[in-house]
Amino acid sequence: MNNKILIWSADLSDYNGQAIVTRHILSKLKISQIKVKKFIYPSFSGVLSTLISIRKGVLFFFTSLLNQSSYSYIVCSRSVPGFFRDLPALFLTPLKKRVIIHIHGSDITDLMQIPFLGLLVRYLYRHPLLIVPSRHLVDELALLGVHNVTLLENFALMSQSVSTPSVPKENIRIIWNSNIISSKGFFEFTEALFLLRSRNIDFIAIILGSPIGDEEKKEYEMKEYIESLKQYEWIRFYGSLPPEIAHNMLKKSDIVVLPSRYRSECQPLSIIDAMCLGKKIVVSDTAALRSTVGEYPAVFCDISSESVLKSILIAISSPKISNEHANVASQRFSVLRFDSLFQNIIDQNLSKR
Repeated sequence: MNNKILIWSADLSDYNGQAIVTRHILSKLKISQIKVKKFIYPSFSGVLSTLISIRKGVLFFFTSLLNQSSYSYIVCSRSVPGFFRDLPALFLTPLKKRVIIHIHGSDITDLMQIPFLGLLVRYLYRHPLLIVPSRHLVDELALLGVHNVTLLENFALMSQSVSTPSVPKENIRIIWNSNIISSKGFFEFTEALFLLRSRNIDFIAIILGSPIGDEEKKEYEMKEYIESLKQYEWIRFYGSLPPEIAHNMLKKSDIVVLPSRYRSECQPLSIIDAMCLGKKIVVSDTAALRSTVGEYPAVFCDISSESVLKSILIAISSPKISNEHANVASQRFSVLRFDSLFQNIIDQNLSKR
């Protein structure tokens, strides 16, 4: 295949799911016969970032428009500022047939329903092929009149053994393996841990990820809260770790908890990895997370510390997850399956001229 693919994406140096998946796709494209040209804009905010993004966006637009035989692969933002930053790239969609937009968050439907602005969003997203990682998004986008959508679920890391931080061998290891954000349920999670401790249950809490601000709590407030928790020897903070090390920390844990109400939550890699490793899982009862776990025996909770506590207690007392469930998840989230399906998307859906 002698085609060229032009990539529009945010900075890829982060350890979030979107960056991990995009880096993987780029690595696979490099070893194929497809020539790749990247237009990567900075993830930091400010005037300089805006100017750089505008310049790169205009270059991406004209380069793509003048190369109709090329593919345009857009890793989109779902926020209002991000939408305006993506506009030069999105303006391609009515003008060019060979465009893919990869959506990595559930909040794309929120963007499409904003009064007046949502009309433009839906118009620009109706033309290209959309890739989404979760079945619930296929259905929700269809309700908004966006039908050119294909499902491509994320993949498990399944890394080889690497050196990981030493963790004491307590009876139970409960892990938080996501960015530390208020709307992901971090406060409810930690409050549930204190309630669990009050029942004299011996465990250690392993906290991975970086503090990030949202509409509920600012970043400095999250950092202050984390500092207040470091006095407890049974809560261990390890920060944001490379995916391979985080994966191996997960291997050594027993229960993964993510009581998220985060609007962008779609198909978190931390939950996928936990399923493939046969770990017990406690997650919030949302369409995105239900779609992610499927038939896997997760414990669902409401967004309250009491409900999270109850769900953790259920997970503790429940039998070990069967190898069959882990094997099914490993097949479903196989990186080889992901690569094959992504290649099919390019071969079958973007043969338009």
